[in-house]
Amino acid sequence: MKAIFGIFNIDMLPFETIDVSEKINSYLNGNTLILPKDLVFRKAFGDVFGRGKRYLQITTATQVFNILEDKYVDNIVINLSRAVNDIKIVYYFFTSPNSNWRAILSGQLYHLKSFGILSEADLYLHVTDCNSFTEEIKDIISKIVPNAVVSISSINQFEYPAIKITHDLALQYPESTILYFHSKGMTHNLHSRSLQETFLLASTFENWRKNIQLMNKENKQKAGLFSSKEGWIWYNFWYAKGSYLAKCSAPEIHDFRYYYESWLGLADPDRKLPITDSLNLFKIGNLSKQYFTAVEADVYKENLMEKFFSHAEHKEFRIVRTPLMIYSQLKVDSFFKIFKRLIKKKK
Repeated sequence: MKAIFGIFNIDMLPFETIDVSEKINSYLNGNTLILPKDLVFRKAFGDVFGRGKRYLQITTATQVFNILEDKYVDNIVINLSRAVNDIKIVYYFFTSPNSNWRAILSGQLYHLKSFGILSEADLYLHVTDCNSFTEEIKDIISKIVPNAVVSISSINQFEYPAIKITHDLALQYPESTILYFHSKGMTHNLHSRSLQETFLLASTFENWRKNIQLMNKENKQKAGLFSSKEGWIWYNFWYAKGSYLAKCSAPEIHDFRYYYESWLGLADPDRKLPITDSLNLFKIGNLSKQYFTAVEADVYKENLMEKFFSHAEHKEFRIVRTPLMIYSQLKVDSFFKIFKRLIKKKK
């Protein structure tokens, strides 16, 4: 077994690392790695020069584990000899000839790969290709994620094929955690990945190990940036427990594309589960907000994107709206809307 710590490239190959194989032995109990939740990696293993997120990468005879330096909520416990991945990722990709689909496909795959998750997860990728790009698509995927399970269809059924795969996996592996995302914005004639999609992918999945810990620790059934009262996650980038998804009704072919976003709430269509069954990855300070309306999700997302893509060299004077300020403004706006309706009714 080999262990290295430091900075890695988008292929999760070492860029600036140090060997910590001897130091990692003190965290082994047989074939199980146990890292305390409050372990500061740089203090425990040393550090390297350069900017970038640090990972602890452990390589065994059969598998690679990439552990991001993060603020975990529970001890990290990994069975180094396990034979089956308990994380399944479903990725839906729609190929539009009017967008630079090659850059979007490879960009999303490399971005996901850079989070270090693909060595511990099974990736299922469904592509809708109505323009005979199949061989090129398969070639791009195989070069980035050789072990991906790829299926292709030529009829546009929106996200149905991928949601069907998700449901089938949940029935087969109810003990697994399933992640879902898609090629958001593809039909908008993009020359590259949209800022919105890039933000959603990074903000939802970069801290995947901690987010799964949070979901399990708080006994949540699903997780994403913004949960809805109806039981789905806005924008359809999410985590969910296989046991929960197995209770969802089998997906149907619909002309209404937003059905595939609402499908996540179909395990509990009557909302018998408490509205707290979803974990919101976006927090508003100390406020306890269980769900977001569509308008709220859009407002918070835009504000977060502004911060996410801001750079020091492009500083400008502006009033920065904190999440609490936005929350207060939305509450005020909502009050005035209700007040206006009451006035109209009285008239």
